[in-house]
Amino acid sequence: MASETDFWQRYQDQASVLVVDDVAENIDIVVGLLRDSYKVRAATNGKRALEIAASENPPDLILLDIMMPEMDGMEVCRQLKQSPDTREIPVIFLTAKGETADIVAGFGLGAVDYVTKPINPAVLKARVQTHIRLKMAHEELKREMELVIENAQLRDDVERITRHDLKNPLGIILGYANFLAEDTELSDQNREAGRVMEESAYNMLDMINRSLDLYKMEQGTYQLDPQPVDVHKVINRAMAEVNRLATLLEINVVFQSSLRQSVVLGDELLCHSMIGNLLKNAVEASPTGGEVLISEQIANGLCVSVHNTGVIPDTIRDTFFEKYVTSGKQKGTGLGTYSAKLMAETQKGSIAFASTKADGTTLTVCLPTPEQPATQVQEE
Repeated sequence: MASETDFWQRYQDQASVLVVDDVAENIDIVVGLLRDSYKVRAATNGKRALEIAASENPPDLILLDIMMPEMDGMEVCRQLKQSPDTREIPVIFLTAKGETADIVAGFGLGAVDYVTKPINPAVLKARVQTHIRLKMAHEELKREMELVIENAQLRDDVERITRHDLKNPLGIILGYANFLAEDTELSDQNREAGRVMEESAYNMLDMINRSLDLYKMEQGTYQLDPQPVDVHKVINRAMAEVNRLATLLEINVVFQSSLRQSVVLGDELLCHSMIGNLLKNAVEASPTGGEVLISEQIANGLCVSVHNTGVIPDTIRDTFFEKYVTSGKQKGTGLGTYSAKLMAETQKGSIAFASTKADGTTLTVCLPTPEQPATQVQEE
C-alpha cells in the first residue's frame, strides 16, 4: 500500500508551475530550481500569462513578478481572480520590493504568498510545495463534497421511489384486512384481528404519505390548501390510536377543554399526524402510572398543549426540534418533534416547549383560526 509521502510525490511530479517575469535571467533561475520537481512553463508578459492560465491545460500554481512593463503583476492577479476559470489558481508574487504596502495589496487581490528577490532557493521550494499541496487538498475536498451531494440526491430518489412502490402491496393488505374485519362468518376474535391489521395498515399508509410530504416541506415545495379543521375530532382520533400503548404503559390520557368547538385553518392529515406524534411521544416519555394531559386555549390562534410529567434531558434541549435528535429511545428515529415543527410551520403556525423537573414537559402547537389573517403565528 502506497504511503502518504508516495502519494504527494506522484501529485507533485504531475503538478505544473507557471513562472511570469519580463527578465529572462530571473525565469532561468526559477526554472532551474523547480524543474526537477514540477512541470514548469514560462511567460515574459502579463498577456501571455493570462492566455496560458485560461487554456485547456492551466497551471496548478503561478509565480508572478510584480514589476513588469505594460501590465504589472497586480493587474494580472486582478484579472485572474475576476475570471471563474482562473480564480482558483494560487498566485505567489515574486518581488524585489519588501514594502508592506505591496505585500498587503497583493494579498488583497487574492495572492496566497510572496517571495522576495534575490530568491532564496529553500524558501521558494518550500512555499511552492506548500501551496501545491493546499491546492490539491482543496480539489480533493471539493470532489468529496460533490460525491456526498450526488449520493445524498441518489438516496433521496431511492427513498421516494421506495415509498411510492410500498403503496401497491400495502393496498392489497388493506383490502384483505377490511374483508376480514367485515366478514360476519368469522369469529369475533378473528374480526378484531382484521380490524387491528386494518388500523396498522392505515397507520403505515399515513406514515408513507407523511414521509413524502415531509420531503416536500423540507424542499419548500409543499402546496398547502388551508381548510377548516375540527381539532376536537383530530384529538379524539389521536387518543384512540394511542390508547393501546397508553394502557400497556399504564398511562392515563386526559383531554380537557372549555371550548365548545375548536377549528383551525390547516390540513387535517397534517394536524392529525402532528398531534398524534406529540401525544405518542408524551405517553412514551411519561413514567409508569403517570398522566398525559391535552388542553386547548385561545392565544394568538388556537393552541393545543400536550403535557406529561417527564423531563426533556438537558443534552437535547437546544436541538430538540432538529432532525434525528432523540434520547432514551432505542428504536427512536428522532423525527417526531422535527416533523411536528415542519408541519406546524407549513400551516403558518408555531411550536414550542417548556420542561422543568417541578412541572414536567409541555409542548404547545399554535395554529391560525379562520378569523385570523393567513400570517405566521408566533408562540407567545
